[in-house]
Amino acid sequence: GGEGRKVEQQGEDGEQRGGKPVIGVAFYGSCLVLAAVLVPVTPFLTLLFGVYMWYSFIVRRISVPVRVDKSGIGSSTMTRAKHFLEETGGKPQNQRKVLGICAKHSITVLVGSWNVGDRCPRLDNLPVWLQNQSQHGVVVVGVQECYFKTSSSTSCEDYWWKIVLDSLGPNYKLIAAHSIRHSIRLGVFVRDVFLPFISNVEVAHWVCKLPVGYKKGGVCVGFHIYDTPVCFYNCHLSAGTGIKNVVERNRNMRDILENINLWGSEVKPYIAARAVFVIGDLNYRLNLDSETIMSYIAGAKWSELYKHDELRTELEKGRAISCFSDIVPKFPPTYRYLVADPKDDVVPNERTYCSARVPAWCDRILFKESFQSTCRINSFIACDTVMSSDHSPIVCSLSLEAKHLVEPVSNRTALFSFASPR
Repeated sequence: GGEGRKVEQQGEDGEQRGGKPVIGVAFYGSCLVLAAVLVPVTPFLTLLFGVYMWYSFIVRRISVPVRVDKSGIGSSTMTRAKHFLEETGGKPQNQRKVLGICAKHSITVLVGSWNVGDRCPRLDNLPVWLQNQSQHGVVVVGVQECYFKTSSSTSCEDYWWKIVLDSLGPNYKLIAAHSIRHSIRLGVFVRDVFLPFISNVEVAHWVCKLPVGYKKGGVCVGFHIYDTPVCFYNCHLSAGTGIKNVVERNRNMRDILENINLWGSEVKPYIAARAVFVIGDLNYRLNLDSETIMSYIAGAKWSELYKHDELRTELEKGRAISCFSDIVPKFPPTYRYLVADPKDDVVPNERTYCSARVPAWCDRILFKESFQSTCRINSFIACDTVMSSDHSPIVCSLSLEAKHLVEPVSNRTALFSFASPR
């Protein structure tokens, strides 16, 4: 009986050993069939892979126009903070306290965003958009799809910042400007009397991944006003309607915030800064049909219309960018309008929406404040009289509270203490 079992086991082993060539033939046969299928499409796959590599390692990392002019601005806030910290006895950074006199300053800031539509605007449009700029200490200008031919040999970038600066007047200076691939531009202008109180100016950017395209992404400018770090992002997110595109926009926004670094810190600037602003063509839509939206617009029912805004919903549910507040629009949706020719001498009295698209508040301004720096919204409007693009520009005037460490004092004469800037 034992021999029988032994023979039977050998037979089973023999079958297993004999089965290997059969499996091998099936495997190699499948490989040949797969190769026969792939060979005709190999050039296409190779081209697709090449495009992906070109975009990922060249376009997204290519040098982009950057200009930072630090002449006339103040000394480094971090240098002053380090000097004050030396008087605290060299305690660990998370335990150090600076004893000193702190002054609060209220600075008016003008923030504007506009999708230019790759069209050269009329020069008289800019004062209408950036209105009452002389009342503001800082003017932040963000544009999207800003690439057009100029009448001179000047590049579009140089021409754009020149006409903006001419519109603001001689009392302003462009301290920082940054652009992505002839599309997304962000510039910060400071009134001359505030230049000594500006420091640590830095810029950065992030270009979104495929398939969104290299014209989507964000640029960032960060600096200190007195001893308060502030940060501005100008973003152009994925377009389109439907939940798939909403998810993509949320992902774009998170990628921009998480991949931009400033001031040599591992802490992201949207967390480290005391006041943060996100502006741009965020492309969030209204979850209503066009006919219903137009009825709300006719009745100027902005609060009712805002209830159906995608960005409001995503912010409330924490799916977009947490800790940010939306400045509620109380004007007609800024997209999509019929375009008036900038060369026309006669400007239409009112704008008309494009019937092929559903109107939406695509152009937005978000902000994040902290207990150490608060901001008060003075006004938030859309300039519907500017008609050279299918978007209406938006502009917000706000008052920002900035703190200024005047001088350190001894422990015995200190009026109060506060945490040192990190």
